[in-house]
Amino acid sequence: MIQDTEPTNVSFYLATYEPIEADEQPYREVLAVFVDEEENSRYGDKCFSCYAHLGQHSTCSQSFLAEKCKKITEKEQYQELFNELESIGYKLNVV
Repeated sequence: MIQDTEPTNVSFYLATYEPIEADEQPYREVLAVFVDEEENSRYGDKCFSCYAHLGQHSTCSQSFLAEKCKKITEKEQYQELFNELESIGYKLNVV
């Protein structure tokens, strides 16, 4: 992929998903949310483009971020995903 010349504003979140089975632990993953890539969903909630290691590019709603995620600011918590995004061409500006 060609390297971006302009920085992309991104925030990192730790998403927590409820277990499917009673004996499982909640599943957690780091999400990169592209905060300038915003649109309204057909349900009236704001949505953002996002990226996760599993599933890669997707969208997430503002309500999902508020209810299921915690913003993370310590680089060691999101470094692996940051590196992955830069390896596919992003030039990131963490906000």
